[in-house]
Formats: sequence, structure tokens, C-alpha cells
Amino acid sequence: MAKRGKKKAVEAARAMTVEETARAEGLVAARSAATLDERSVYVSLTQSAVGIRRRVAVEDVAGEANGVGPDRALLHVAKDIFDAKELREIQKAQREMHWWLRNRSYPSAIRDGVRRLPLSFVEPMVRYFDEKEAEARAHVEAFLARYEAVKASAQRRLGALYDAGDYPEPDALRAAFRTTYYFAALGLPEQLNVISRDLYRREAEKAAARAEEERAMVVTALRQQFAEVVTHMAAILEPGLDGKARRFRESSVEQAREFLSMFDARNIGGDEALRPMVERARQLLEGVDAAALKSDADLRRDIRGGFERVREALTGMVTLKASRAVRLE
Repeated sequence: MAKRGKKKAVEAARAMTVEETARAEGLVAARSAATLDERSVYVSLTQSAVGIRRRVAVEDVAGEANGVGPDRALLHVAKDIFDAKELREIQKAQREMHWWLRNRSYPSAIRDGVRRLPLSFVEPMVRYFDEKEAEARAHVEAFLARYEAVKASAQRRLGALYDAGDYPEPDALRAAFRTTYYFAALGLPEQLNVISRDLYRREAEKAAARAEEERAMVVTALRQQFAEVVTHMAAILEPGLDGKARRFRESSVEQAREFLSMFDARNIGGDEALRPMVERARQLLEGVDAAALKSDADLRRDIRGGFERVREALTGMVTLKASRAVRLE
């Protein structure tokens, strides 16, 4: 498998010229509001949980001996009122839902917290969120089953800083853990056309401008994320200062492959300029796994060279930077 992957990597690593990139860029067509809305929906996700940290009055903290202590105006003290594995599991489930959505959707021009989700991910999102919400609820009930023991432990460990008023009733605690989401679509109210055709036309123009702004946001975000995947793969395959292979996680390769596999579904902006670069990146990883990359220096060199060429072709299309919006590790 390593030899087959190596051969395909060498073929895919041929240089992409500036002229080729320019021709592909010219294929990008303008998309109307209807086209973008046909390919995606708005989704809003809201999550809540009980905070485990509370402020502590500085006066409650003992000072140094002999009356000499720090300037209390410079002190900010807090305590953790809970220490429970169930709460950490709830937080983990909520984070996973958040990142699942973030890695498949795009910001919108409406407001923060509302994202555009490609239609092909709607049903998978509902299934995934139902599964994670069920996990979170099970952890909530497990936590409540030993709530009194958790409070007793906190009282013992916090000593004089324990305050029974910090601990809500079980029903209030249960209700505090929530994950809610809704899907929405924007359109022009037909009533506007009845009121004023000029008003309707003006609002239609505003809607078209908003849609084009969002299409540009989608294209930019997808290009940026792809650039981060390419940059990350090239970086982990680069030899260290000692000339030896760098250590990297197997998940880096799998997550890069997953991102590339989702490109067609996520390309709701119709970015045809990016498509050939994504296809070359796919070819580079076809038939290649992390074990082969770790053991075969020639394969690492060939694939890294291919990713470097793709990265070079991205210059001018996207601002290359080290930070990563896509969590690769």
C-alpha cells in the first residue's frame, strides 16, 4: 500500500502553475441569494451549563502573619464549588457538538452565533446532536444521583469557604444543562410587495447583497481552512533539525483526509478555483496512512513536496497563517 500511495503522491506532486490557478479562478461564477439558500440553512446553537467557579471575598482569605500581607486591591480569588467527573463529561459532550457544527458550517452575515450549514449535514447534525445530548443527560442524572455526596466532599475540602447557598436545588441544576438549536431561512415577506413595490425591490437588492457577502465569506472560510490543512500537513512532514522525521499523531492524517472528503458538501459557495487543488491534496493522501508516512522517508518527502506545491498555488487566493481554525490535533 505504501508503494502505491507513493506512486500516486509523486504523480499528484507535479507543480501547479500560476497560470493554471488563474484559469481556475476565472471559473468562479457569481451566486444569487436563491442559490446559496438552496444549498444551506441557517442554524443557531445555544448551550448552557452550571458554572463551577465562584468568587471568594478577599476578606475570607487569611493574610500573612504579623499583619503583613498583600494589597487586597490586587487580589482576585475564586473557588471551585464542584469537582465531579460527570460535569467534565457534560462539558466534553457540549464541546464536541460545538466543534462538530463549527467544522461543517460557516459564519453568517446575520449575527454572531448564527451559522450557515450545508443541507447535506442537516440530518447528520440532528442524529449526532441527539446522541450527544443523550450522553450529556445521562451524565447529568448520574451527577444528581450523587449530588449530596459531591456537596459533602466540597464542604470538607473548602472548609470555611464552603457556602451552601452556592448549590442550587436538583431540579434547577437539571434545567441548567441545556443544548438547543433551531434551523431558519431568510426570505422577503411578500406583504412588502403589497405595501410598496419600490420597498420590495429595495429589500430584494439588500437581500442579494447580503447573500453575495455571505457567499464571499463562505469561499474565504473554506479556502482558509484548506490552506491550514495543507500548511499543517507540510509542516508535520518536514524533517526536524536533526534531519529525522518529526513525531506526529495519526489523527492528523485522518482529520486532513476527513476535511478533504467533506469539500464537495461544504462547497456551497461554488468555489471552482479551489476544487482542483483539493483534488490534488486528495490524491496525495490516497492509499497512504500514518504508519507509511512514519516509516518511509521518500514517501514523506514526495507528499510534503506535493503539499508545498499546493500551498504555493494558494498564494494570492488566501492569506496563509500559522493559526488553525480547523482542529487537526
